[in-house]
Amino acid sequence: MALIKLSGRHAVGRHEFALVDDDMFEFLSQWKWKAKPNGSGNHVYAVRNVVENGKNRTVRMHRLMLGMDASDARDADHINRDALDNRRANLRAVDRRTNALNTLMMERETTCQHCSVSFTRRVTLSHAKTAMSCDDCIRDHAAGMPHRVVHFPVCVECGECFTARQAGALFCTEACRCRARYRRRGSLGALPHPGALRARDLSLGMKNSNLGNTSGL
Repeated sequence: MALIKLSGRHAVGRHEFALVDDDMFEFLSQWKWKAKPNGSGNHVYAVRNVVENGKNRTVRMHRLMLGMDASDARDADHINRDALDNRRANLRAVDRRTNALNTLMMERETTCQHCSVSFTRRVTLSHAKTAMSCDDCIRDHAAGMPHRVVHFPVCVECGECFTARQAGALFCTEACRCRARYRRRGSLGALPHPGALRARDLSLGMKNSNLGNTSGL
């Protein structure tokens, strides 16, 4: 086995070198590799950047070792969970579910973020610092969540029964709401049908346009 020196601010301590096979050392050493953590920050990988068709692309050493390009949807899994051990014997091409199953679990002693009760829970390394809730607080929160209920009120304008997501709904449509509003004002009275409001708006628009034409003369 051989060690390849990594660069970058994350290449410190146990992340300073990547472990590879002897026959791959010369091939991989023609590029400069840097240590880069993944999104959750629980692993650091050996990567390099390339420019293809004017766009930057990240090449991961462990995928290169398996001959996997960007079009390969599979994951390159490290069997011993060491993301910098890129020897062939430690790599395998698997689907996302199999890769997720190969996760190191740990016993974490923490306190509930709501009631400050201490408890222990098995979590992955990616959740080692995540704020957690105890089982009692989780149950209380689930019990207090609002349930989706369908109401069947009667429209106060037309008297028809309709479905509503919220209690206290008064009108079945926007047309009934408009008719009730104009009736309360007492200026136009009740509109005879749902399209009357639209027809009134169109007539007012035509009058305004005619006024604009006459003023131009």
